[in-house]
Amino acid sequence: MDENIKIANDIKDIKKLPLDIILINNGYYYDREKSSQNYKVVKNDNGDKVIISRATSGDYLYFNPNNDSDKGNIYSFCKNRGVSIKDLIDGNKI
Repeated sequence: MDENIKIANDIKDIKKLPLDIILINNGYYYDREKSSQNYKVVKNDNGDKVIISRATSGDYLYFNPNNDSDKGNIYSFCKNRGVSIKDLIDGNKI
């Protein structure tokens, strides 16, 4: 039972990692003209662009302005791009 609680806590913590900084470490860069204090806009040279915000819960969320179904948290980001969370967090250049 304690192991399940630990896993649940780990999942909550992963969603609180700063997604914008993780993506910067993976070759994305800030679109400073479009970013604001509440919304960070990051893009890469392959044309991928996402807007990142932080929910009141502390979770980082994103959405792709060019694809209505591409939104969510770090898990959704990885699933939609076919990369593992470990590779993304490790900065393995997605």
